[in-house]
Amino acid sequence: MPSTSTLACHAVFDSYRASGFGLGMAKFIALVSVQGEFGPDYADRPDPDPAAFGLPTVDDGTRNDPLMNNMITIPVWAPDRDALRTTSCRVVLAVGEESGETLAARAPRAIAAQGGGE
Repeated sequence: MPSTSTLACHAVFDSYRASGFGLGMAKFIALVSVQGEFGPDYADRPDPDPAAFGLPTVDDGTRNDPLMNNMITIPVWAPDRDALRTTSCRVVLAVGEESGETLAARAPRAIAAQGGGE
């Protein structure tokens, strides 16, 4: 069974493919704003209103947005941990002070922990 983050990213992608950039991006913003883990029913939540985020509400028919087209790859991508540990350059993973437990904050923390850092 796919993880809830995989299902959530697929829901964003599916909405983008079906309804365009405005709804897809509104669902992405809602997704990355969640504090903590996603519940098993996350992908079944009602769609957010794109206008509430200043996004278009009309589908212009294009489907060439790089972020939206790569949504389904987000939960399956992982950095090369050995390469991060052995690189000669300094790797800095950053998290905003007010990011809390959002997806964008949890990911760099997990990567740092796997590499023995903070």
